[in-house]
Amino acid sequence: MRIVSLLPSATEILFELGVGDQVVGVTHECDYPPAATTVTVVTRDLLGSGLSASEIDSAVAASISETHTIYQLDDDRLRALAPDVVVTQDLCEVCAVPTAAVEAAVCTMPKAARIVSADPHTLDELFLAMAEIGHVVRAADVTAAIDRLAARLATVRLATKRRQRPRVAVLEWPDPPYVPGHWVPDMVVAAGGHNVLGTSGQKSVRVEWGDVVTVNPDVVVLAFCGFDLATSIDHFEHLQDLDAWREFSDDARVLITDGSAYFSRPGPRLIDGVELLAHGLHGLATYAPPAGRMMERIDDRWVDLGA
Repeated sequence: MRIVSLLPSATEILFELGVGDQVVGVTHECDYPPAATTVTVVTRDLLGSGLSASEIDSAVAASISETHTIYQLDDDRLRALAPDVVVTQDLCEVCAVPTAAVEAAVCTMPKAARIVSADPHTLDELFLAMAEIGHVVRAADVTAAIDRLAARLATVRLATKRRQRPRVAVLEWPDPPYVPGHWVPDMVVAAGGHNVLGTSGQKSVRVEWGDVVTVNPDVVVLAFCGFDLATSIDHFEHLQDLDAWREFSDDARVLITDGSAYFSRPGPRLIDGVELLAHGLHGLATYAPPAGRMMERIDDRWVDLGA
């Protein structure tokens, strides 16, 4: 079977299910697992580089208003790959090529491909999305792959069940601030926190600083959508200059992580994200991360929790 994945999380799911060798096309953002970076790329980013967080937000809003996407699909390359299955999503117009554009491209193929949309809205729905994709691509290891991840999640939930729950505020974007929805509030709860920003299963929401400064978090987690750890730290430098940020985070511990890898993508590494949070919130040695995954702001410097 020949599979094209138009979503980084779907690519990660396909490799987790053991069918990575059948993936013949991916997006320009598919960077995990490493084997995915050797596969033919069929999309490109329409946004410029070197933008601030505020400029990125404005550029995304303008691009979606004008073209309904921030990605361009290479229709010719997609047709040349002749996929049997194309995996995409309808959940977020900022996250992937719109399904309508995929359908239009598929309609021009000599042999029509089956389009499957992976749209988990909550953490538990991740497993349903994996099962659906696995069924369509006829993966042999679907149940075992899901069971492995579900067991890890259940273990974290059990380990944190009786611990005192700190008030946790996750920020999904620095400027303007976005509070998370979908699976992120579930991740906080699973890791033993009390989520104080955002609603499970709902969309992420752009807010004003005045909407969040009064939530009084014990812990602030910076998990910026689409940013790795180093890029997130760069954007923090602007954030810390804001009076509202200082008011919001004044009495809280501040953690920063690779939002792109462990929070933004509804794939297998969400479970890694829950384990990261469990260590960050409670210091559980069982979930101490490798270096470079999560840091804490202590005395005006970042301390690697995996060091």
